[in-house]
Amino acid sequence: MGKVATSEALRFMTDCLKAVGAASKAAQQQAELLLQADRLGHPSHGLNRLEYYINDIKTGACCPNNEPRVLKESASTAWVDANNVLGATAGHFAMDLAVSKARDTGVGWVSVKGSNHFGIAGWWAQKAADKGLIGMAFTNTSPLLAPTRSKQSALGTNPIAVVAPAENGESFYLDMATTAVAVGKIEMQLRKGEPIPNGWAQGPDGKETTDAALAYETQCLMPLGGVENTSGYKGFGLSAMVELFCGILSGSLYGHHIRSWSHSGEGGAADLGQCFVALDPGCFAPGFQHRLTDCMQHWRQLQPTDPNLPVLAPGDKERKNAAVTDTCGTVTYLQQQLETSAALANTLNVEEEGGGVAAPPFPLGDANGKFREAMAKVCVDEVIRFTSDCFKALGVNAKAACQQADMLYQADRIGYYSHGLNRLEFYVNDVKTGACQPNNEIKVEKETTSTAWVNANNVFGSTAAHFCMGLAIEKAKKSGVGWVAAKGSNHFGIGGYWAMLAAKQGFVAFAFSNSSPLLAPTRSKKPALGTNPIAFVAPGCNDDYFYLDFATTAVSIGKVALYARKGLRLPDGWALGPDGKVTNDAQAAMKTRSLMPLGGSEQSSGYKGYGISAMVEVLCGITAGSKYGHHIRTWKITNTSSEAANLGQTFIVMDPNHFAPGFKERVSESLTYWRKMEPVNPKLPVIAPGDMERLVGEKTDREGTITYVKRIIEITKKLAKELKTIGLTWPVTKRRAQDRANLRRTVDALYPTTIQCQWRSRYNQGLYDLYKELHVARHIQLNRVRWAGHVERMDEASP
Repeated sequence: MGKVATSEALRFMTDCLKAVGAASKAAQQQAELLLQADRLGHPSHGLNRLEYYINDIKTGACCPNNEPRVLKESASTAWVDANNVLGATAGHFAMDLAVSKARDTGVGWVSVKGSNHFGIAGWWAQKAADKGLIGMAFTNTSPLLAPTRSKQSALGTNPIAVVAPAENGESFYLDMATTAVAVGKIEMQLRKGEPIPNGWAQGPDGKETTDAALAYETQCLMPLGGVENTSGYKGFGLSAMVELFCGILSGSLYGHHIRSWSHSGEGGAADLGQCFVALDPGCFAPGFQHRLTDCMQHWRQLQPTDPNLPVLAPGDKERKNAAVTDTCGTVTYLQQQLETSAALANTLNVEEEGGGVAAPPFPLGDANGKFREAMAKVCVDEVIRFTSDCFKALGVNAKAACQQADMLYQADRIGYYSHGLNRLEFYVNDVKTGACQPNNEIKVEKETTSTAWVNANNVFGSTAAHFCMGLAIEKAKKSGVGWVAAKGSNHFGIGGYWAMLAAKQGFVAFAFSNSSPLLAPTRSKKPALGTNPIAFVAPGCNDDYFYLDFATTAVSIGKVALYARKGLRLPDGWALGPDGKVTNDAQAAMKTRSLMPLGGSEQSSGYKGYGISAMVEVLCGITAGSKYGHHIRTWKITNTSSEAANLGQTFIVMDPNHFAPGFKERVSESLTYWRKMEPVNPKLPVIAPGDMERLVGEKTDREGTITYVKRIIEITKKLAKELKTIGLTWPVTKRRAQDRANLRRTVDALYPTTIQCQWRSRYNQGLYDLYKELHVARHIQLNRVRWAGHVERMDEASP
């Protein structure tokens, strides 16, 4: 290894870029970008990349002296053609534009096509944070990530960067690839002659490999989370999400269409897609920086599993590396990098005087078990009727009760049983104790053209979400982006339900929420963050959707509970025991209630999952001014306190029509491509994000029933008795389920009624009343509908 003065490294890289024709400003910006990567401790993206940029310019694959131009813009959005300039030039242009728009409207969203590799994404997000804004930067890259179940790569490492300003010059700094690791880490293991851990990469057969040489040759990385059993599909979903609002939104190359990037400069123009977002926290709750600082300090003070490895806040490692570099005034490079630089200097006739990058050589260092719970099938309209009746029995107004009931039903409908009828008792208890006030009124505290800060005033999470998502949609219609943060809310069910409301109207949408602490930050013994879900939905063609909805923990607490009931051992990477170490004991995990982040241990990149969860906390609780992190109550059925949850939630809606035409077609093309990829196991085809939910939802709609475990049925009986409502009735037969589904469809065709643009399910009494009307009866008779007789079989007491 050798140490080089930072000024000399900057001078050398600038001179190299100018030597191949880059203008002084473009060369200087690109060299600064590379130096910052080395300064922060990300050497794979610093001097290590210089040869790639040089060869792109020499072969004409990059045209550094072109000018970016704005193709389309609104008050809050812009679509930019980078015109094949260096990534640094495009990044400066786009983030400056996003910052300017955020100053005017609260949010700036800029999508770029025709760009090149832009270095470390965090550098661009930091530009916004330096101006007091929350900055985000994303880019697509050459295919390296294999979708879950696939033998081949189809997506890039597709990094995510979020930087937010805290007090005293600190910042929350997250910059991560959506793969389990970078290719550079595998290269380092290869040089050391050491194997790689499980979950990093696949071999040619599509199976996990620990052979570093084979992994480096195959160039097929696993997504964050690793295999399917340890939630690698979440990492695949994250990478695909980045692809959607980079390549697919901007109209650049995307996914499998992107060239492979090599130091030879072959393959033509990269035409990468990038996204730059700036958000003004001043448009939301006052005190953002104070809350962020409090949160970060809490994480650092958590008791570590290993006293020699303290818990870090996202950005601490980069901050420490930068401080060392700044103090020493030097950057340390591997001998191989120095030799490559010397060769470049010779080829380009760049001087090495003053120490340059020529330095003296330094040697390179060296459970089985069967368990089946009893099941029962219930008609879907009975589920909604019973659930809404329970809420109405507690004094909840009809609209709020129906919205909350529909939210719970939708979770069960698509197979998210932990968030459906399973949660009813929790909501009922909150209303009974006064912890939730469902009949309150929601208030907009502050708003701009594109943003709003909302006080949900302790209403149901569904009431708050309907209000906020509706508001975000209206703002997106006017300015291209709607960004709404809410405080004083309650559990809002599955986030995907809310994002889908916007997607059905042609928008791209996010929904985030913080939650009770369950996630243990990397190296910590105890939880300090919630499962903090991320939901992202984008429309394709012909009612096809990209649908991503996942918790930032490795698994949900519900899965751990299921394993505990079955008496099965937990896989590695799911949960921690009382000693803060990974446990396979499901019973012990249920006692500690300390889940590991997506990615599992630090070695398998669990710190990325921790960072993603913390990012959601920044965008929800800290931005909205609600409770956050360790301040949030534990949500239990047994709670007798009237303490409100005061959750923070964020809803983002973006109109793809403000960017490149053909968005839906590109979404559908990507979804189709992933589905057709060769699977590792022919019996387990590759699925696109949302396929599983769609299949389960279609099955529910077709059968008209939902299957519940006996335990849930018993809970409903208890609630019915306690609240004096009619319990779940009409034991299901195939004929009766079909009768009710058919009648409901006919009546809805004649009487389309909506609640917040959602089709309303008809309940028994409503069907009975409508059936008595003459023209409904005539319609049924004319169409010879044989099932109408089931209404005659109903007695007056039937709900």
